[in-house]
Amino acid sequence: MQPAFVLHRWDYQETSLLVDCFSLEDGRVRLLAKGAKRKTSSWKGVLQPFIPLNVQWGGRGDLKTLTHAEAMSHNYELRSDFLYSGFYINELLQRVLPQHVAVPSLFECYPQLLQRLADKQPIETTLRWFEWQLLDELGSVFEWPQLEQRDELPETLYFRGNSGFNVDYLDSDCVTISRDQAIALGQSDWLNDPLTESQRYNLKRIMRHALAPFIGDKPLRARALFKR
Repeated sequence: MQPAFVLHRWDYQETSLLVDCFSLEDGRVRLLAKGAKRKTSSWKGVLQPFIPLNVQWGGRGDLKTLTHAEAMSHNYELRSDFLYSGFYINELLQRVLPQHVAVPSLFECYPQLLQRLADKQPIETTLRWFEWQLLDELGSVFEWPQLEQRDELPETLYFRGNSGFNVDYLDSDCVTISRDQAIALGQSDWLNDPLTESQRYNLKRIMRHALAPFIGDKPLRARALFKR
């Protein structure tokens, strides 16, 4: 058995569920939960997002069969935009993480993310912090401009996800940001340092560009929830 969280679930036939789990030892796994929709199933109220679980499965191939699932503690109670933020992160993990690849450092960050959302900590910086941890796991963290480079850089910089910060204009889709703001963001502790509205806006755009090569062209469903 190992710790895990449900990322998403779908109906499967009349009485079963397909469940995408984020687990400590195996990363993202897709499981068949036979009979989970039956009224008598002990899994009926357990296989939900944001509940710390202990799970076990068996079988061959990519689709494993769930054999055990129990809640390890209470669920993280998320409301309103904090709930949508949780759905966004879950969908992001589904989209970019390959199956059966352990990412233990990222798994350790996930409960911290949920706790911050449950405590109603600032959403923008909380999401950007977790996105950065995800980029690190994907081997795609980029270098921020450094203070000692300030005099060597132009006043305006341009960011694209596949090339990082550039001194030359790339195209209309790149993020335009001042040199000093880019340096300040790179030096900030996003969870604890207050950021201006402009800094939060540009940080969001930068992280979106950085993740775009992994997400692809299909829009994330969770982003539509925020627009509502």
